[in-house]
Amino acid sequence: MIYTSNYFTAWGKDNIVQISNGKPKTLEVSETMKELYPKWTWIRAKYPWEEFSEKYNKLLSELDVHEFAKKCEGKVLCCYENIEKKHCHRELVTKWFIDNGYKCEELPKKKSKAKKKSKNVIDKATEAIQMLLF
Repeated sequence: MIYTSNYFTAWGKDNIVQISNGKPKTLEVSETMKELYPKWTWIRAKYPWEEFSEKYNKLLSELDVHEFAKKCEGKVLCCYENIEKKHCHRELVTKWFIDNGYKCEELPKKKSKAKKKSKNVIDKATEAIQMLLF
């Protein structure tokens, strides 16, 4: 299986692969794949998603998907974007692998410890209220 993610979700995982032009300074990555970086000129030009996708898919079509699938097996391909909020080239990489018969999916988001604590506090408060009422 090949995974994709943003750096913050993948932080602390093994086998993080940088596929973006930059990365958080303190994050250690196991390798970089510059061939999968979007071109800086495209980013600076702020192309609409359709135009960017077309350019990036052309870049992917010039690469050997089978070679990359072998290199990427068991790894997490990362960039900065939160794909829940906006489009990202990771979506195109995932589709590229899937369309060529490889399993690739977005790494599940980490559950927030703060949310768990908050839920526990609410659950305990609800129990206490129910005990008082009944």
